[in-house]
Amino acid sequence: MRKECLITVMLVLMTMMGLTGCSDEDEGISRRLAWSIVKKNVLNNDLEHVEVWVSKEPIQPHTIIDTYSTPVTSPDKESWFFFINDVPYGNWSHSCRYVFVDIASGNFDIIQHGMPPFNLSEPDYILLVTPPIIDNR
Repeated sequence: MRKECLITVMLVLMTMMGLTGCSDEDEGISRRLAWSIVKKNVLNNDLEHVEVWVSKEPIQPHTIIDTYSTPVTSPDKESWFFFINDVPYGNWSHSCRYVFVDIASGNFDIIQHGMPPFNLSEPDYILLVTPPIIDNR
């Protein structure tokens, strides 16, 4: 009797874990995981000399991001949008990157640009990293 009860409990737990796992996969790459991908693969974990913003929600395919010059169009997949300012506190125009992390696969596209997007602020974006005002480079 005790052995049967233990087996039943184990089967119920395994079923619940399986259902939870399916649910997580359906949701795709989280913003936190996308940020980890960008930190490791785009920034090489160097956060001291950049400013990084991320969209609060994934953006739709072919979203047009208005900038102070040529607009940027997102890739053909739903993605997390990261804006990386490579020269914080510098006057524009200078190097910056538009990074799109595919929420289904974690693959990313980088578009080099020279100007920031319009309206880069709350409530649509979150500032993740900003360097100190005094840069010791």
